Amino acid sequence: MFGKIRRLLIFSLLSSGVLTVGASEEYLYLHTASFSFRNGIPSVRVQVSSFSAPLTATGKISLSCGGSTVSGEKAVISVNSFSPAAVRYRIAVEELTGDALAGYKNRLAKTAEEMGMPMELFPIGGIFSIGERRIDNREYYIVLAEVFDDRDKALARQETLRSEYPGRQILLLPVFVRPAESILAAATAQGALSCKDFIEISPESSFRANDMDVPVRTRRFLYAADEGHIGLVTEEDVESLLYRILPGEMFASAPLETLKAQAVAARTDIFMQLGKRHIGDPFHICSDVHCQKLDWRSQGVASKFREAVDSTRGEILLYKDLYVARAPYSSSCGGHTEAIEHVWFSAPKPYLGGVWDSAKPQKYNLSRGSDVRKFLEEGEGDCAIALNKRFRWQRDITVGKMDALVSSLGVGHVTDIRPLERGVSGRIWKLLFTGEKGERAVWGELSIRKLLDELPSSLFVVDFDTERKVWQFKGAGWGHGVGMCQMGAIGLGQKGERYQAILRRYYPGTAVTKIY
Repeated sequence: MFGKIRRLLIFSLLSSGVLTVGASEEYLYLHTASFSFRNGIPSVRVQVSSFSAPLTATGKISLSCGGSTVSGEKAVISVNSFSPAAVRYRIAVEELTGDALAGYKNRLAKTAEEMGMPMELFPIGGIFSIGERRIDNREYYIVLAEVFDDRDKALARQETLRSEYPGRQILLLPVFVRPAESILAAATAQGALSCKDFIEISPESSFRANDMDVPVRTRRFLYAADEGHIGLVTEEDVESLLYRILPGEMFASAPLETLKAQAVAARTDIFMQLGKRHIGDPFHICSDVHCQKLDWRSQGVASKFREAVDSTRGEILLYKDLYVARAPYSSSCGGHTEAIEHVWFSAPKPYLGGVWDSAKPQKYNLSRGSDVRKFLEEGEGDCAIALNKRFRWQRDITVGKMDALVSSLGVGHVTDIRPLERGVSGRIWKLLFTGEKGERAVWGELSIRKLLDELPSSLFVVDFDTERKVWQFKGAGWGHGVGMCQMGAIGLGQKGERYQAILRRYYPGTAVTKIY
């Protein structure tokens, strides 16, 4: 059925005991990281959109379920009943990789002692066999032994732990137990259907739902997202998805080799996510920035984007010829990329330790504020191109606005702002605010940026101008700075570097590997 190929999978959901009562084999298949193949290319399931119910569609429509079909030029789809998916939650307090994973028992005991609560080791992700190639995207976490059935209680516990341990990566990990159950109704002038859990859309159907065109595709289906919403999912091959991802991630004017590097990084991210996100949903990834931003409009894709995808077909980044690499990227690193552990408090990754964005390492130690000041003045880096408007930046924040921005910290009128910890790129991950009512540290690169009126990055120095009564921020880069520097990749492409060399720059120790 649908050319499914089951693969060896090792998931977090296996740890909990999956309940399958009341769900068809086909509907359960939609909730796994198994995939089908189309012309030798893996196809993954993607949520295209979610519509308010009832949904009215017009055009060439053919819908089916349970062996029955209705067709017409107009269809109304509604949700007659809905029971949400059963999902349990684990709370992760630390990621383990490398030597730490090899000695996980000792680390487990130490973390349990430090936090005063029982802990367990918990994997997410799986092992996939694609042809003769095996790839592994599993990640391992130390989690609380406690399992939460209620999401709100799990979130409350997560927030408490984040406040108690601000330097830890406290994550909520969902565990799939049972899919949602629903009855959907579809009615046309020619007939009606009552469908359990999902409605199949025929490959020939092409219609308009609300303001969105739903063109002819491979496999598509409708499902009940909740009592008042209907989701649209398509099963697309990975290469076709990349045609829709690249235009949102990189300029068409970028050198072709840069676009190839972007295609490999984006393809890697798709395989890194399989089995880890949207647990309990009948799809692998969504179409928003939470996963990867996908543009489903029917306009054509620039030939340059297609060439970048086609010429790197099936290529992803692997570490040690087996492990799917994390391949994050940001707009501009400002001259040096950041180590992953200083941004997301995750485990260190050898290939995401931060590198100079230049052919030769520079003399500065950017974990020191004095060196950051000198570095900001010199402006070195392959991302120092005309297109990059955030290579260096400056922002002033008035006294009154600053006090308002940090009012939630409870320090009162701000008298000093002092970086306490910087990463290898100079990005601040611990910033101390002192005020008339006390002092408070803010942890996390993103938290710092958001608090300070969405600064472009946390790679900055700060001074107070007593005459103008403003806080002066001078900084570099745009975004978290981990992984590939997109402006730097454009700069390297302009110099004639091949995409493999660009990727080696930003993910050292990984290899571009063809998996299909």
